[in-house]
Amino acid sequence: MAAEHPEARLQLWCQDEARFGQKGRTTRVWYERGMRPPGVVDQRFESLYLFAACRPGTDETFALALPRVNVDAMTIFLEHFSRQLAPGVHAVLVLDQAGWHDARALLVPETITR
Repeated sequence: MAAEHPEARLQLWCQDEARFGQKGRTTRVWYERGMRPPGVVDQRFESLYLFAACRPGTDETFALALPRVNVDAMTIFLEHFSRQLAPGVHAVLVLDQAGWHDARALLVPETITR
């Protein structure tokens, strides 16, 4: 990487996503045999994905909450992540093998190598 970007200061970053949300499900409750317990079961399903990156050995972090996880969301994260890098910095971003990380449609800014 240093040979490919001799003018830049290289920084190592690690990135991953996590889903936070609610997934309603039926539960078991004690009640009289043969009778249905009163009440409504929450059947909503709502979630939010947190895309986050951290720089090992430092307290530097970057996170973005998005409504879904796919190539478009990852492209948005990379774009915002690249904007927060200091001038003259090139980020080497370590990713896992999620499908949206390796997609050919993923647009990676020039200040990031994945």
